[in-house]
Amino acid sequence: MPAHFCGVTGLKTTVGRISRAGAMPLSQSLDTVGPLARTVEDCALLLGLMAGADPADPTAITGPLPDYNRRDASQIKGLTIGVPTAFYVDDLDPRSRASSMRRLPCSSVRAQKSFRSNCRTSASSPRPVNSFSRSRRAAFHKRWMIERPGDYGAQVLMRLQNGLAIPGVSYLEVMRWRGPALAAHLAASPASMP
Repeated sequence: MPAHFCGVTGLKTTVGRISRAGAMPLSQSLDTVGPLARTVEDCALLLGLMAGADPADPTAITGPLPDYNRRDASQIKGLTIGVPTAFYVDDLDPRSRASSMRRLPCSSVRAQKSFRSNCRTSASSPRPVNSFSRSRRAAFHKRWMIERPGDYGAQVLMRLQNGLAIPGVSYLEVMRWRGPALAAHLAASPASMP
């Protein structure tokens, strides 16, 4: 979202690809660090500099890193890329959508099933994804929200405080359904993309 709102290119990395040491967390179990730059090429350059092991973050991935600047289309030949439907691509310029997928030596499919649609909820509980992330955010920021509420913008503070109202039972229900919902989502066979 930061890249989208700023009109630049951003990369949300896999957890552990870049150290989170020193980053202000929103939700420690969901956060990742990634580069923001003007172009994809610049993001690749920054990722090469940022990625890797860090003694200050035991969750950072160790071992050799790929060359993120290497442009070898054969590496993705034969892969299938899932392109989400619904609001992810609703406002995407049709020329961008068509040209970006045509240049790749792989196939693409529409990923129509939503993770949220696989989660069971009751009428009295918030959406599962929101229960999970909101309660984790609130738990991390609770002390600061109480001691230093002026350090937060009004909208951010309100969004964080909403997480305090989620009952523990709702959170545990979400955790119980998280695995089965993810398994169902991954097992769904998407329709071929036009």
